[in-house]
Amino acid sequence: MFDAELLDQPRLRAWLHEGMPKPGQPTPPSSGDGVPEWPGRLLAYQPGQAMMRGHDVTVWQRQMYARGWRIDVDGVYEPRSAEVARLFQKEKGLPADGVVGRQTSEAAWAAPVT
Repeated sequence: MFDAELLDQPRLRAWLHEGMPKPGQPTPPSSGDGVPEWPGRLLAYQPGQAMMRGHDVTVWQRQMYARGWRIDVDGVYEPRSAEVARLFQKEKGLPADGVVGRQTSEAAWAAPVT
């Protein structure tokens, strides 16, 4: 029997909204071990400036959500995304600046979930 409450689950909604394959949507290259290569763009939130948006933001947010962080998977790098980045960086012993660069991005896939 179909359980309509399943549709209200955050992970399912995030997957339906951002995780499903979409025609024409780029897929990040993989290093062969399931870890996407760093896209080469620093993800940062700066008050007073336009928020960063894009597929690279969505990919990082989706990974952080999968690791158990409370974060919207919407492709917009907003204050909560920066806060999650800072907390994750602090937890992993990285410089806690809230900017997702190569080191933070790679740790999101390689570092143990704690």
